[in-house]
Amino acid sequence: MEKIIIVNVECKMDKIQDFINVTKISQKFTLQEDGCLIYEIFQNNIIPNKFTLFEKYKSEDDFIYHKETEHFQEWRNLTYDMMLTPRISSQNTL
Repeated sequence: MEKIIIVNVECKMDKIQDFINVTKISQKFTLQEDGCLIYEIFQNNIIPNKFTLFEKYKSEDDFIYHKETEHFQEWRNLTYDMMLTPRISSQNTL
């Protein structure tokens, strides 16, 4: 069963470009994972420090693998202090 992850992020205004840069690096590596089908980054057109990440994996196991990768751990650690509020994610299946 496919696993869909939607992450909502509100970063600090002075960290917008840093967040984009770090997230694009993570996106590049995540898309190289065999189990990753989609990884998209969306920036809100009205509130520029709000982002939505849309990720789709072949299975729950592929998502679990992703969370254990070095690039995910690095993204999580690097973006932690960039966040204005804690990120909110929903996990869905299809």
